[in-house]
Amino acid sequence: MSERDIALRVTDLRVSYGSFVAVDSASFEVPAGRVVGFVGPNGAGKSSTMRAIAGLIEAESGVIEMGGRDLGGDPAERRRYCSLTPQDVGLFPWLTAEETLRFVTRLRNVEDAEAEMDRWLALTGLEKARRRPVREYSGGMRRKLAIASTLIGNPPVALLDESFAGLDPESTWAVRQEIRRYVDAGGAILLSTHILDMLERIADEIVVISGGRVVRTLDAAALAAEIPDRFSTLTELYLAETGADTATERRTAGDGAADT
Repeated sequence: MSERDIALRVTDLRVSYGSFVAVDSASFEVPAGRVVGFVGPNGAGKSSTMRAIAGLIEAESGVIEMGGRDLGGDPAERRRYCSLTPQDVGLFPWLTAEETLRFVTRLRNVEDAEAEMDRWLALTGLEKARRRPVREYSGGMRRKLAIASTLIGNPPVALLDESFAGLDPESTWAVRQEIRRYVDAGGAILLSTHILDMLERIADEIVVISGGRVVRTLDAAALAAEIPDRFSTLTELYLAETGADTATERRTAGDGAADT
């Protein structure tokens, strides 16, 4: 794959909080025009990795390249190149949805900003609430606005951290369609989620992280070879790669022994 095809490359990323190592020498790539699923147990290092890529926290070491350029030492430039919907949605509570999206479109110099803003408000079902302050929104409404803020203007790289949590089925379907439109236009998405059956339908590639380390990467060809030939579902593959299936077997065996 040529350099221009790689929207995001992470090499030997390390993130620590004091003596605790959250991300340990993680390396992976996100090609342009692809949805890459980023999966792992709670506490595996997914959110820390995404926040470091977006420049919200400082990595201890490692290289972060976007568009073929090393942007590891320039968090401001990384924030211009990529956009993040964090797991804990952070929005200005006193702004309305309309004001929030208008602010983002100005930051990104979005063409036809008003039309694009109207399109996203309609797509997320926030049109009728566009002039209500965010502090009055439900958790699901805030998450929809955060996703709109991430994808509006088509930044080259979008980082979605558990972005589907709390969304109603209609919004989930609409966002999935928009994600496909975005990547078909050349965008790159790193998507963290525990909803593996949904991820199986939209992810082109998979990165599995556990204990702060990337334990498996599967491009489209490898993923096609694994499912359904070796594993019937992405969930089975995930459990095998993270060792959760073995742990489950041990617990089941232990429970059975206790019962006897």
